[in-house]
Amino acid sequence: MYDTQDSINELSQSSATKANNQDKCNVTAHIALGLHPFYIEQHTDDHLTQLEQMVIERRPLAIGEIGLDTFTDAMNQPDVFAKQKKGSLRRSWI
Repeated sequence: MYDTQDSINELSQSSATKANNQDKCNVTAHIALGLHPFYIEQHTDDHLTQLEQMVIERRPLAIGEIGLDTFTDAMNQPDVFAKQKKGSLRRSWI
C-alpha cells in the first residue's frame, strides 16, 4: 500500500527533473488503511489484527474505506465495521 506513495513520489521527482521545475510537479499522496466492505466475505479476524499492527507501525492519516456497502448482502458487514471503529477509537486513529 505504501508502495503507491513511493511510486507517485518517484514519478513526481522524475517529472520535475525533466521539467526543470520541481515546484510545479511535486505530488504528495496519502492513503487510508481499512477493510473495504465490498470484500467482506474474504476478511478474517486476522486481517483486523494485521490492520491494527499496520496502523501502529505506519501511522496513516485516516482509516478507510470502511463502512457498510450496498452491493453486498453479507451479514458480517456490521460486525467488521464495528470492530474497525472500535479499534480506531482504542488506538486514537480518528
